[in-house]
Amino acid sequence: MKQECNLVMIWLTWLGIPALAIGMGLIQGWWAAVFILIVGVFAQVFYIKVFPRISKWLGYGLIEDVGIKSIEKLKKFSILFP
Repeated sequence: MKQECNLVMIWLTWLGIPALAIGMGLIQGWWAAVFILIVGVFAQVFYIKVFPRISKWLGYGLIEDVGIKSIEKLKKFSILFP
């Protein structure tokens, strides 16, 4: 079974960090918001860097770095509509 992570989920995670920081800023104080932003951004970057090594333990399997097809091959199969 092929498992994929949709790009929208990554964007929602990146949008969730500021939302959480604003919420905690209103409840706990703005020092908490700054702390959450700093820790959240570093945690996201660390996760992206480490993900290829830990993906099999998360249930995604091995990460394959697959190159794109050349443009010339894609032009042969494209259909242009007027």
